[in-house]
Amino acid sequence: MELCAVLLAWVLHLSSYEPVEGCPVIQSVSHQWLEQQACSGRKCRVLGWYPGKGDVVYVDQDMDIQNNLLHTSIALHEIAHWVQGKKGALLQDCESSLQAEREAYHIQREFLLAYGEYQPVGSVLPMIRCEATATTTGKADAASPPLASAAP
Repeated sequence: MELCAVLLAWVLHLSSYEPVEGCPVIQSVSHQWLEQQACSGRKCRVLGWYPGKGDVVYVDQDMDIQNNLLHTSIALHEIAHWVQGKKGALLQDCESSLQAEREAYHIQREFLLAYGEYQPVGSVLPMIRCEATATTTGKADAASPPLASAAP
């Protein structure tokens, strides 16, 4: 069975999402490319990224997603974002994007625990906040954070 299909089955098993059609392409790219896309060109610890639309998730080419469970879980995290995007749960606003990130890290943690491995994935989440800005409607709004996985 193709890795993506297996990881998609895990995402669906560990979440409340209904099945989706297809599976994204898992594309290996350079770390520099990931920094350009996910971190606006800044140095960062990004290892995976889903741009919020489309059928491709990106992972660092130095990872061994076939044989390293932590690396596999990073691909799973990005597939979780792909499913969220298919279900319309991404990039609506900053708070919903943060909730999607929390959910993807929860799925990733549960996947690792199912294999008897604990990794502190998502430990940065409590430090991420949405900065409110006034919009023309007078409501607080903010930019969405990138949907990327970082090294634990």
